[in-house]
Order: sequence, then C-alpha cells, then structure tokens
Amino acid sequence: MELGSGSRSLSLRVRPFPGQDQVIREIEREFDLEVLGRGDLIVLKGGDESQVRGVADLLSRLGEMDDRRLPIELHVLREAMDEIKRGGKSTLLDRWDDSPVVYQTAKGRQVRPHTSGQIDYVKALMESEVTFAIGPAGTGKTYLAAAFALSLLKGGRNKQDSFGASRGGGGGAAGFPPGGHHGEG
Repeated sequence: MELGSGSRSLSLRVRPFPGQDQVIREIEREFDLEVLGRGDLIVLKGGDESQVRGVADLLSRLGEMDDRRLPIELHVLREAMDEIKRGGKSTLLDRWDDSPVVYQTAKGRQVRPHTSGQIDYVKALMESEVTFAIGPAGTGKTYLAAAFALSLLKGGRNKQDSFGASRGGGGGAAGFPPGGHHGEG
C-alpha cells in the first residue's frame, strides 16, 4: 500500500473477488472516498487517512478470502464499515473468517454465523447447557439454533461429545424409566 503525499490517495493491489463491485459501491456511499479499480489495482482517493487505511485493509482482507465465503453479505460489510468509522480498522473479518461451521447441508452449503452477535451466540450454544437468545426478529436466532440442533442430530452425538466439552455430573438417565411407576402413591 502506498499513501500518496498531499494527494490523499492510496494505491493497493487486491485480487479481484466475488461481489467486489457491490463492496466498492457501498464503500463509496458510506465514506467520503472515490474508489477506482482496474484489474487488481485499486486507488482510494479522498477521505480521512485512518478510514482510508481501514478501507484498504478491508479490501485486502476480502481479496485474500476463500471465494466460497464470498460475496460478503451486506450486513456483514456494513458492520465492518461501522468498525472502521469508529476505530480505523475492522476486526470483524478476522472473527467472521474463523467462525465455526454450524451445519453443512447435503449440497455442501455451510451455515455459519455472520455478525459479531451471531458469533457470540453460536459460541454460547457450544459452551453452555442452556442458552437464551433475545433480540430483534430476523437476526438468525432460530435459524442458527435449528442448524446447530441438526448438526447434533445428524452427527448422532450429544452437544458435549460434538464440541469437546466435559460431560455434566449425574451419570444416570434423565426422566422416568420405561414402564416404571412415576408419582403413584
């Protein structure tokens, strides 16, 4: 990356990636930047220096990502841009790229958390016996929980065996034994 002196521009080489045109449009709309691209060369003009460097880092990271993870979903891109506005660099893609596969469909599509809230939610599902999810409609709570449950059912294992947590105490079977007398006299 080269930041031009006085001209407030930055040039960088980024491997073209799926959805790049949409990402560039969103960046131009969100920041006071002009983004020029030709092949693997991208030039960022104008804007605040820390934001320009944050956008350059975001574009570089997207160019390095596996194409199966792209194009990036709009809400993930917007969350990453919000991080850049607040602090100059986004760490969301680090967390997003390392996020666990919750379930894989028969056609090979991977169900993963996308936002930082979803990543925290899936970690809670994996680590806790009981997890409550409270949030606005349409944020993926039920979808991720159902995918998580499917992964456990299809794997034929319980949650602790699937994700390496230790088993809780008790040792006995839960509930009433089959054919037993429960609660009588």
